[in-house]
Amino acid sequence: MGHVEPGSMRLRDFTKDSLARTGDQIRESTRCETESAMRDFIGTIGNIDFRNVSLAHGEQYLQTCLDRGNTKATVAKKLRHIKRVFKLAVNRKQLDETRCSILLCRSHLRRRSMFIPIPNAEGFRKLPKNVPTNGIPKDRSNGI
Repeated sequence: MGHVEPGSMRLRDFTKDSLARTGDQIRESTRCETESAMRDFIGTIGNIDFRNVSLAHGEQYLQTCLDRGNTKATVAKKLRHIKRVFKLAVNRKQLDETRCSILLCRSHLRRRSMFIPIPNAEGFRKLPKNVPTNGIPKDRSNGI
């Protein structure tokens, strides 16, 4: 018979096991999002052994999601859920620390910060003294 290493699981079983171990430590909505992201991930790369998942699989999934028309924010959210499942496997000693390349780099999905230079910042009008910081003018006549 074939030799099966202890802890060898397909992604579908790995997902169920991970969520069962997590129990009620996460919200139900988070559980649903994680299950959905992992089902989508499995549908894209196949139900392979969870220890064989590589960065190439993550990039393939990322590109597939973008090709389907998902926004960058949606793809980033899905990848966060998948990343967390694999990070928990590392913490639970189900996966080697050296296999952290599967933690799906999403640096190219980050938003670019916009810097808009203001040529004359001192030219902005200061608020009058009767306007508090919340922006609602004080009406001195009725004592508010």
